[in-house]
Amino acid sequence: MKMLSLRFFVVLVFGLLLQSCIAYKDVQLKQVDNVKVNNVGKDGISLVVTVTVDNPNWFDINITNTDLDFYLNGVSYGKAILTESVKLKSGGEASYDLPMKVQYGNAIGAGITTLFGLISKKEQTIKVEGTIEARSFLVKRTLPLSLEKNIKI
Repeated sequence: MKMLSLRFFVVLVFGLLLQSCIAYKDVQLKQVDNVKVNNVGKDGISLVVTVTVDNPNWFDINITNTDLDFYLNGVSYGKAILTESVKLKSGGEASYDLPMKVQYGNAIGAGITTLFGLISKKEQTIKVEGTIEARSFLVKRTLPLSLEKNIKI
């Protein structure tokens, strides 16, 4: 009898895990609300991207990792790295701050372009392209991300 209960429990847990995989609905980036540059230094650019995201799932999802290329006025600066994981609440739309650090990959070209861009105009175009890694329980998804926004300096 005890063995039958254990088997039933294992089948039940496996069924619930399988159901959560099947019932997953894609998270949608609705809009980019704001891009705030906190610091531009010799080690890189610190910024916060505020986005509105729709998570239609019944469970929270954590954004844990990024593989994003960062561009300013069309010039590649390097990789944008998420500095801390972000939890997307279940059941609808909400606004989230994504803290990021851009590590210079093209430091000389980027530095010259930034200097001329900051002197010549007050509005800059920021573009981020790549993928983000999202996790919930045992489910892990890699999702494409592409956003472009004009910001005022």
